[in-house]
Amino acid sequence: MVQALETDGTAVVQEEAAGTLVNPLRRRILEALAEPGSATTVAGTLDLPRQQVNYHLRVLEKAGLVEQVGSTMDEIVVSVRR
Repeated sequence: MVQALETDGTAVVQEEAAGTLVNPLRRRILEALAEPGSATTVAGTLDLPRQQVNYHLRVLEKAGLVEQVGSTMDEIVVSVRR
């Protein structure tokens, strides 16, 4: 992974994260996560299968673009990483 770093070591640009956003569905998922939500809530908002949203959330999490902020008995709640 290629990173551009500020003087304090904070990653500014991550090649993997940028490549992840090439997919328009992933950008829509990020927009749907204006408030924290689960794969089920995002799937309902975007009228997509939950499994498809789960797949893309895992890719977004791996790229550091979303993070787990809570969970329920059945689901993980994620939010856009700020």
